[in-house]
Amino acid sequence: GEGPDQTGNGLFSNPEIIHSDIGCINPASVLVINDGLLFESRKGIYKLSRNLQIESVGRRIRLDYPSDIIGNLLRDEKNEVEYYLEDGTTLVYNYQQSFWMTRPADNIKDATNFAGVKYQVTSGGKVYKADASFKRDGAHYRMRYRTGWIRLADANGSKNTQGMQRAIELAIL
Repeated sequence: GEGPDQTGNGLFSNPEIIHSDIGCINPASVLVINDGLLFESRKGIYKLSRNLQIESVGRRIRLDYPSDIIGNLLRDEKNEVEYYLEDGTTLVYNYQQSFWMTRPADNIKDATNFAGVKYQVTSGGKVYKADASFKRDGAHYRMRYRTGWIRLADANGSKNTQGMQRAIELAIL
């Protein structure tokens, strides 16, 4: 059921087990996006879709970045979620394109959306208005995009295993 209304009438339905071996281990990882809910489990980052299906969106995240998630921010105008790790790294997940990227040494400890404006708090206690400039204190930040395996074609147009690339690194200026 929908739960009680403003007058207290109505009931919640009984809880339902959706998936027995996946569960949220960190409340700081829970974020609602347009097509479901993201959360961290012992097996990585998962999405609970609106039709109650669970799918992995970041299985290797726990292995590649073992630091704890301590905060998050939804950047719905960019179709991105930012996860702030205890070691200062920021993980960014683009849920429309289904890819992850990192911003090392951002040192963001938490963020919030207040009156439609997004703010971030650093480990030093500074508060910034979050925007898409990737520039902070006059410095530009490099981003590393980690993609899945991309198979490249050779000169004849045939695919070969030597032509595989994994990561692309860009400087945003």
